[in-house]
Amino acid sequence: MMNRRRFLGASLGLAPLLLAACNATISPFDMTDAADDIASDLLNQIRGKLDLSAPILATTMIPADPKGHPSAFGEILAQNIGTTFTRSGYSLVEARLRSTVEINASGLYVLSSDATKVARQVAAKAAIVGTYTAGTRYVIVNARILAVDTGIDLAATNRQFPLTDYDLGLFKA
Repeated sequence: MMNRRRFLGASLGLAPLLLAACNATISPFDMTDAADDIASDLLNQIRGKLDLSAPILATTMIPADPKGHPSAFGEILAQNIGTTFTRSGYSLVEARLRSTVEINASGLYVLSSDATKVARQVAAKAAIVGTYTAGTRYVIVNARILAVDTGIDLAATNRQFPLTDYDLGLFKA
């Protein structure tokens, strides 16, 4: 009987710790941390390839599904990545997705035919572009920095992040 009480007492004493551990996994996705991680990887790759004085065109991350519509997730993630670039000394020029992206006949999102004109207007040397795919448990993000004049990737990275029900609300168009 005494061993049972000790066991129950010890079990009840551990209960708050176990609950805290469970709660720690409820919200594993932090948009700011995710953006910092993506931006840091891109920044490390462009070091020496792109001068700090070269303006970078910032675009909204878009769904990889050609039929998808931009969401709060893509907008917020792009803004956070841009913030990290700005804090690192780069000059960002923001362009709203609607004015620089179109859907071509095959259904793929591409920089519009006026991309050169837009780049000249904002004097951008590079563009931060990216896509995401959200499932019920994870989001996969692909981000790249393109040289505007050639379209060549200067940097590229991808990440997979776990999601909660709360996070899924960010994907509604």
